Parts: sequence; C-alpha cells; structure tokens
Amino acid sequence: MQHTSDHTNPRLSTDKSEYPDEALQNVHAQLVREKEEPTEGFSPLPIFLLFIFGTLVFWGGIYIAQYSGGFDPLIYNEHLKPVKKTELVGPAPPFDYIAHGKKIYNRDCITCHQATGSGIPGVFPPLVDSHWVTGDENITANIVLSGLMGPIEVGNTVYNSVMPPLGSQLKDRDIAGVLSFVRQEWGNNAASVSEDLVAEIREEQGLRVNPWTIDELILLYPKE
Repeated sequence: MQHTSDHTNPRLSTDKSEYPDEALQNVHAQLVREKEEPTEGFSPLPIFLLFIFGTLVFWGGIYIAQYSGGFDPLIYNEHLKPVKKTELVGPAPPFDYIAHGKKIYNRDCITCHQATGSGIPGVFPPLVDSHWVTGDENITANIVLSGLMGPIEVGNTVYNSVMPPLGSQLKDRDIAGVLSFVRQEWGNNAASVSEDLVAEIREEQGLRVNPWTIDELILLYPKE
C-alpha cells in the first residue's frame, strides 16, 4: 500500500509564487555585497609589508657592498672588506730626475754635445769636466732656459757659437732632470739641480729675447 504525502518540502519547492521578484533581487544584492570582488593575478601587499621588504633589500645591498670582498674569487672571508689597489701597491716611488734627464738629453742635446758629452771640436763645447756644467747651477740653469751666445772658454779652448734657448719648450722638471744628468754623467760629480730652483730662476729672470753671454752671467752670479 503506497502512502503519499500532501506536504512538500518548502526548501525544494520551485513555486515562483513563494519568492516574489523583489525578494529575489534583495537576496541577490546581499550576496553580491558579501562576495569579494574578483582580482587578477596576485593580491596587493599591505603598505607596511612593502616598507619592510624595501628596508631588507636596502640593507642587503649595503651588506654585500661592504663584505663581498670586491667579488674577488680569491677572497673567502666574508667579513673582509675590499682594499683599494693603491693601498696594496703602496705609495708611488719618487720621481727619477736622472733617468728623465737622460731622455731629454738624448732627444734635445745629443746632436750638439754628443752621446759621450765631448761636444764637437771647435764648434760646440764639451760637457765633460767643464766647470760651467759642474759649477754654479744658477748659471747652467739660465743657459738652458734662455740660451747662450758669444765666446766661452772650456778646457783651454774658446768656443764662439750659439746655444738656442729651451725654456719655452721644456718644463721645469725637464730642465732640472737634464741638468742633474749632465752634472753626474761621464765622470762629472756635482749635486743635482732641483725643480724648485729652475722655477725660481724662470720667475726671476724670465725668458730673454736675446741669449745670455757668459760675462753677463758672471756679473749676475759672482763667485763668493
């Protein structure tokens, strides 16, 4: 015997009359408000998290710069800071005026005074064993700066030629170097000429239009 029920489940009922259109719209609107808006990709991070991440990246960059060892594959100590190359090689060696002067001599003086410093007989005086070379450095510096003309006696021989001025084409360091070289080469034994002395003479005497004569230089720098 089959039993039928006259009562139906209201939850399963599909009778639209029980849910007016206005009620359905209200329910739907409420569901829409409660449902989160869909987003594409990742959700945006909170501001404070972005600030923390930025701080960590900044600190990490500083740490790597200080303790990376210059990314040298031979350095294994992560606490060792990179050292500047200048600190490794030390200070530069002092300037070698003699070596520099030799280069200047071979470039500008060797034609007249020769590689041996013996000069050309009867034309250009020798620089070997010459008191004009090894004597007062003020005189020799002025000769190179402004040139020399007229008679000059070297080794009981009188030479009467012209030495051109070199002050306009040589720097103070060049002149100090070449004078120091000739005063200590070929058996000569005189003190080096300083760059400061050449600069002082250049400022005091200037570059003359006419070269010096030996008599003028003797009057300018008399022997004590």
